[in-house]
Amino acid sequence: DEEDAAALTELARWCIGYSPLVAPNPPDGVWIDVAGVTHLFGGEEKLIDDLTGRLARQGVAAMAAVADAPGCAWAVARYGKEKTVAPGRCVDAVASLPVQALRLPQATVDALHRLGVERIGQLAALARAPMVRRFGTDAALRLDQALGHAFEPIDPLVPREIPTQRAAF
Repeated sequence: DEEDAAALTELARWCIGYSPLVAPNPPDGVWIDVAGVTHLFGGEEKLIDDLTGRLARQGVAAMAAVADAPGCAWAVARYGKEKTVAPGRCVDAVASLPVQALRLPQATVDALHRLGVERIGQLAALARAPMVRRFGTDAALRLDQALGHAFEPIDPLVPREIPTQRAAF
């Protein structure tokens, strides 16, 4: 509903303290592009610990993960055990995760389960053309996004106040 969307947007605005590139990811997520800022927090794991700790103190339960690709980070945060995925390791990080971690519609997940496909690695091992015919291009796109093979843009919020500095010569 509108109140949830507004609250998620406000949470995303609060996250701008961690990176200038932040976007709400409805219904319950926030994308934070931390490329180039993790050193300010002592590394990726310390950034995650700081973020989730501060949210917990405010009564917000949060899961977080850092990866090369947003789809991989989303999957690992919700279904994985690690906090960080080493660069170039998205395929390994998501292979053993359930197909629900691909952000697919429940009907697609149910159809995959009926065929015995429970894990992302099993889906990735299927021949691409028959998979697309049976489950559609969205399943292939979500798989590629989680594996880090397809670009997934985020539409970042524009901060209310953009810091500027001016020097007159």
